[in-house]
Amino acid sequence: MTGNGAKRIIDQTIDYPESDRFAHISVWSVPESEAYPEGIKYSMHYGNKAGDTVLRYDNAHPETKGHERHVGEDIDEDYEYPGSYVEVLQRFRREVNEYEQN
Repeated sequence: MTGNGAKRIIDQTIDYPESDRFAHISVWSVPESEAYPEGIKYSMHYGNKAGDTVLRYDNAHPETKGHERHVGEDIDEDYEYPGSYVEVLQRFRREVNEYEQN
């Protein structure tokens, strides 16, 4: 636990050597605030080792609109936060598995 009341819930990296990609999942419980009204800060990134983003879900940037879904360098303007980081995590894992199977 850090001094600001944040507590790490998930910190996981998964390597996919056959595709030269990886996924990193970071979820924190944080004090509720205007930036994080649910009390959760998260980033779920899937990309390659060259630094390219394939897929990312996050709300880790309080100066942006909040919950975002990135596909490549684009933001999915139609994305709607389902109300729980657990639901986001399930969708993220499902999508990563689909990318890895193709």
